[in-house]
Amino acid sequence: AAEKLQAALGDAKPKVVFMTECFEDLDAKKKALAAVCKVFGADVVIGGATYGIYTETETRDVDAVGLLAIAGDVEVKIGFVETMGAAGLSMETDLAKLTKALGDAGESLGKQLACKGGSLVMTLADAHSPKNDLFIAGLHKSLGKAFPITGGSVNKNAGQNYVFYKGKCYQDAAIGVMLGGLDVAMVGRNAKRTASDVVLKTAD
Repeated sequence: AAEKLQAALGDAKPKVVFMTECFEDLDAKKKALAAVCKVFGADVVIGGATYGIYTETETRDVDAVGLLAIAGDVEVKIGFVETMGAAGLSMETDLAKLTKALGDAGESLGKQLACKGGSLVMTLADAHSPKNDLFIAGLHKSLGKAFPITGGSVNKNAGQNYVFYKGKCYQDAAIGVMLGGLDVAMVGRNAKRTASDVVLKTAD
């Protein structure tokens, strides 16, 4: 996948490469991450483990890698929170602690990313629904509620909830990228059924 992406980039050097994958075990995830970093260098490769990947042509939900490179006349700033402090906490029994941990993590990430001329934040976090609301609330504290944010949560299955940063796999972590110099428009729709064709149609 990395070699195909590099060929498509030509002489352009990516400022950041987003990687998503859906392998079952950590060893396979590490090997896939190392292979991508071998092509592009660990400093620009970020991402996370997911339940599946989407492209403009297909969906895959097992043993697959998806890559997105951003290059050219775009400002890029990467932020990372290694330990959010949310691991082992639940909404049912630890709501106050969880609210503070994820809120603080989101706010910290937002402060790292905030800059003049920023247009869009893309983020991935080990904070699955409904915990992601608490994380995004923290980002809003730093960036404002109107600032464009996109991204999602990594896989929540035990032993698969990893965020990727500089060639390593982290749990209880969050990563974000501020992109500057863009015109941004955003819209969202819900897909309540699980069939992949229904999910893809929400993008129409």
